[in-house]
Amino acid sequence: MSSRHLKAIFAALAVLVLAYAILRLLPGDGRRSGADDIVAAVADGFDVIRMVGPDAADSVQLAEKDGAWTVNGYPADTGLVRELVEGLDTARVGRLVARSASTHARLGIEEESARRVEIGPAGDPVVTFLLGGGGPDGRYARFPPSDEVFAVPTASVRLLTNSVEEWRDRIVVAVDTLAIRRIAVRRNDQPAPVFLARGTGDSGASWTLDGSAADTAAVQALLREYSQSISAARTPSSRCSTPTHRIHRLPCRFSSSPPPTVPTSWCAAPTPR
Repeated sequence: MSSRHLKAIFAALAVLVLAYAILRLLPGDGRRSGADDIVAAVADGFDVIRMVGPDAADSVQLAEKDGAWTVNGYPADTGLVRELVEGLDTARVGRLVARSASTHARLGIEEESARRVEIGPAGDPVVTFLLGGGGPDGRYARFPPSDEVFAVPTASVRLLTNSVEEWRDRIVVAVDTLAIRRIAVRRNDQPAPVFLARGTGDSGASWTLDGSAADTAAVQALLREYSQSISAARTPSSRCSTPTHRIHRLPCRFSSSPPPTVPTSWCAAPTPR
C-alpha cells in the first residue's frame, strides 16, 4: 500500500471523526434542547405538582404549604413526596425514541391516553410533559407541542402514576406511649373493662392489671400496636363506601398527661390477623 493510499485512508477517518463530533453537538443528537428541564424544575424545590390522567377524576395534585404536603386537600405521605423529589432530581431525558406523531399511539404518549405532569404553579407550570408507556430504555416522555418522544429512567418517574389513595398519609393516629399512664380495655364478651396501670417506680416500666402484676411484655406489645394506627383503606367521605369498610372504634381508652388527640372513629378496612 502506497503512502498516498495511507494518507487518503487517514484523511477519510479524520473526516468521519469530525462529522461524528459535529453531529453530537447538534440538537438532533438524540437528546432534546434543554434535555434536563425536569431536573431544572425541581432543582430549587417546588410547591405544586399536578398529575392528570386520561380520566380527569384521577387527577392528583401535591401541594406544599408551611412545610406540610397535601394531596387533593388531604394530608400526604411526606416520605413518598420526598422519594418523588429525589427521583425527579435524577429524571434526565435520555435517548430520542421517535420523532413522528404517528408513533404516539403505539408508545402510549397521545394527549388522550398519556398522563400529563405539570411542575410549578397552576396555569403557569415550570415544565409540562406527557408520560406514556415504557421500553428497555425507560418510560416514554413527550414535551408538548413537540412530537419528539424521549426515554426517562423508570425509577425516576414511577411515583407519578400513583393514585390519590396511594399518596395519602395512612397514619390516622399517633400516640406517645411513654405518656400513657392507664389503659382501659373492653372485650366484646366482657360486661366491664379491665384496667392496666403503669407503675410509679422503676421508671414506669412495670404494669398492673386491676391491681395485680401484669405481663409487661404483653402490655408493651399492645402499646407498640397502637403507637401508630394505620388505615388500610380510607374514603374521602364521612361514610364508608362498602360493607367491609365499617366505622371502627379504638378498643382501648388511653389516659395520659396531656391526653392524646385520638379520633373516636374512622373508615378503615380491618387489618388481617
